[in-house]
Amino acid sequence: YKGDGEIPCHKARSISWGDLDEQSGRLAYYLDKSLGTRTPVVVYGHKDPLMLVCFLACVKSGRAYCPIDVSVPSKRVDAVIREVQPEVILATEELSLSYQQILFAEDIRKIIETAAGAAARERAVAAQDVFYIIFTSGSTGVPKGVQITRDCLDHFIEWGLTLGSLLETEEGEGCVFLNQAPFSFDLSVMDLYLSLYSGGTIWALDRKIQGNMRELLASLKRSRAAVWVSTPSFAEVCLSDPSFGEAVLPDLRTFLFCGETLANRTAQRLLEAFPRAEVVNTYGPTESTVAVTG
Repeated sequence: YKGDGEIPCHKARSISWGDLDEQSGRLAYYLDKSLGTRTPVVVYGHKDPLMLVCFLACVKSGRAYCPIDVSVPSKRVDAVIREVQPEVILATEELSLSYQQILFAEDIRKIIETAAGAAARERAVAAQDVFYIIFTSGSTGVPKGVQITRDCLDHFIEWGLTLGSLLETEEGEGCVFLNQAPFSFDLSVMDLYLSLYSGGTIWALDRKIQGNMRELLASLKRSRAAVWVSTPSFAEVCLSDPSFGEAVLPDLRTFLFCGETLANRTAQRLLEAFPRAEVVNTYGPTESTVAVTG
């Protein structure tokens, strides 16, 4: 995992596979030993790799996680937390709302350093257990928590790895996936778990870098991304710059879109800019695990 963008230390943040496994295991051990229930855990933050540590720690300890991005308005954050009623909140960024038990980044890192072990493998979320909860606004505008089971996620991953010829080949193993969507938007499940399952690298673009075209193009060039996962509108923003093309992303072979309507003209322009790439349009409601058609 590599996070790129404007951050306090002004350096890209990253985490290796080994550290992700060890740190999430240690945090899972703490959650398993210190919490009295298996209620879902709210994970608040943005694109810090510690978010991934928290996600996997939750499911390793047998608890679903509910991601909330920093871009979510405070009233909605409060409404989601009241709906979930978590025993603990893991916050990798500052959270001004006051709740009974919040573990911030410093607390989480201290737990990881001092935890005595990892949660037993048989404690992990499995089969029909809820793996994650994503909140949508729903037609009424009231936050609605969609619960996705481990089986549903596994079925989505199995199908997702058939999208585009790259992911069905050995060349697709270990490749770089671009992450544009915040983790509280179910589109991010596509790049996060297809990447984790196939041994890939996630190149995460934070919201600040997405707002600066020059920095965005420079980041894309550094990424060496082979699989692009985003909303169509984000690709349209990138296409507004005439330099956006194979010179920026020479390894790109697959575009995966979801979350919005993909216009024919946008797909056509992408194929012109990336003649060796495939454009895959997917669709599905959050309730059906990201997407069901491609």
